[in-house]
Amino acid sequence: MQSLFEICQGATLVEFPADEVLLPEGATSGHLYVLKDGMVEVLRGDTQVATVGEPGALFGEMSVLLNRPHTATVRTMTPCTLYVFDDAASFLRSNPEIAYHVAKLIAGRLNAATSYLADIKQQFED
Repeated sequence: MQSLFEICQGATLVEFPADEVLLPEGATSGHLYVLKDGMVEVLRGDTQVATVGEPGALFGEMSVLLNRPHTATVRTMTPCTLYVFDDAASFLRSNPEIAYHVAKLIAGRLNAATSYLADIKQQFED
């Protein structure tokens, strides 16, 4: 299996300054970003829900897969270098390995959210 960065070779590699909005909450861009280096934050409204600095992190996949607006804002915290896919839906359809990577990522997020909800429910039942 190819690595994520091997799959990204040939894609547009863009350097963004700090404090640049990549994906605005509520908008639809069709873009997918793969973080090569740097740190971004994920915001729901004015609330920071995550900071991400792991190379290979993906942003924009939920909007593309669900054909819905972005559910959060993604903004650079430091200068970042990202692979940018302007037609993410076509990219995902034509690359089963990246689609598998995205599926694993989403499954991990779903598992974390489900565990969090179960913990909250248990706290309120006690």
